[in-house]
Amino acid sequence: MLHLLHLGDEEWSRVVNINLTGTFIGARKAAKRMIEAGNGDVIINLASTAGYRADEGLAPYVSTKHGVRGLTKSLVVELGHYNIRVLASTFIQTPGTAAAFSGGGAAQAGQI
Repeated sequence: MLHLLHLGDEEWSRVVNINLTGTFIGARKAAKRMIEAGNGDVIINLASTAGYRADEGLAPYVSTKHGVRGLTKSLVVELGHYNIRVLASTFIQTPGTAAAFSGGGAAQAGQI
């Protein structure tokens, strides 16, 4: 966690490049292949509950996850003509997050 006043340009760019630019490049590549195949499909972007709120010390992460939501909405509009659906998931149950789901997801619902 870095307060905005102590955040360097390199750290900002690193997070933006990974979370937002990486999502854009992956979605663009997937969309091109789906359009060539001609049968539609689904692109799932990884958002976060941070894309719905803000947390102190997480400006780059929060900004990119808001950006992923906006990118996803734009892709819905642009790719719907090709029968391509685009979704943004927030919290995914995996072995690494299993403990967070032990209460039936109530903790996650409270974060949204």
